[in-house]
Amino acid sequence: IAYAEKSLIAVRQTIDATAQNLVELENERNNLKSEYFKLKESDYQGTTTCPTCGHELPDALLVSYIEKFNKEKAAKLEVLKNKGLNITNKIKMLEDQLSTAKTQEAAKVQELEILERDRKEEIEQLKVKVAELETAMKQANEAYNGDIFSNPAYQELVRQRAEAVTKMLKIDISNEQKARCTELENQIE
Repeated sequence: IAYAEKSLIAVRQTIDATAQNLVELENERNNLKSEYFKLKESDYQGTTTCPTCGHELPDALLVSYIEKFNKEKAAKLEVLKNKGLNITNKIKMLEDQLSTAKTQEAAKVQELEILERDRKEEIEQLKVKVAELETAMKQANEAYNGDIFSNPAYQELVRQRAEAVTKMLKIDISNEQKARCTELENQIE
């Protein structure tokens, strides 16, 4: 059960980390989209006058400045587009990982429920066995009166009862440790 609980915690941590990465990538993609559309809507804002003489630039020179601006703009848009596609691909990959992790989480939860149910059944069986052994010991004690402690059948009953009680104590200690671990994990969170 402890292993199943640890693996469930690990899967949940993976889910949390993946979800956080998704949020960060989506924010980054939104920022890139905003930057892309802002750049796409931009126009040549450069000067139309010569910086040295102050006269109007000839149309041919102004057209070359605008063409240069548009080429640089197209190159920047392509870079932003590629970055956006890369981020979209990463987001798709993380969404797939998140889906897989959630499926694993559901399987781990089910496995843990089965293990806990089996443990409860085992505890109940041990309680019944201890009660049966105590009854058998009382009956043996009544049947043999003073020689009961030297009787091999009685000794076997004592041994079986000790094993059953030991198992129950181990389970109780495990349950206490489990409860303490859960308490500490809650404090950590």
